[in-house]
Amino acid sequence: MTTRITLATFAEAIRDLPTDTLYAEEDRLENSIRHLRRSNDEMAAFADDDAELAAAIDENTAVIADQGARIDALHAELRRRHGEHVIASRAAPASAQPAPPADDAADGVHL
Repeated sequence: MTTRITLATFAEAIRDLPTDTLYAEEDRLENSIRHLRRSNDEMAAFADDDAELAAAIDENTAVIADQGARIDALHAELRRRHGEHVIASRAAPASAQPAPPADDAADGVHL
């Protein structure tokens, strides 16, 4: 079993990291949370009949909460460095961007 650092230790450790590294860690944590949620959704259909799956869902839920708290700590550090606007001004990830129209030729060129 691995020993996790406390949230306070994490917050202290990120104070000296470059801003780009903070954003990369935020992206990594958000990706992990997406995968854990997907995993929980897939296991939920079978968890009623399987105590191990139910325990795995509970463990994933705890990890999701821990990672969410770390994202909050990253945001707090970014606000400390750059002000409140830094979080709101960050561009949405590509997966959140709307898809381009399916038939570009019919509507002309989209830049």
